[in-house]
Amino acid sequence: MGLFANYRNQIYAQSVEMDNFMYLLMKDRNRRGKWTKEEIDKLVIQIKHLSTSAPFLILLVLPFGFLMLPLLANWLDRRKQPRPLTGG
Repeated sequence: MGLFANYRNQIYAQSVEMDNFMYLLMKDRNRRGKWTKEEIDKLVIQIKHLSTSAPFLILLVLPFGFLMLPLLANWLDRRKQPRPLTGG
């Protein structure tokens, strides 16, 4: 597990410097709606950049790899509990 924790910390450190990456990635997890096609395209471009330091991320840019985006969001999320559902 140590290797994956190191990758997670490295990816997180790089991703917070990328324009809107964490906001877009966590959009679905934070219950702000589903990703649009344009947002998925932007995430794929940014994940390609991140995959230079974490090669296993290249799986996310393969066809249908975007289906694993929620897993990446969950893995990078530092909160212990997900955000509660809001009434509005």
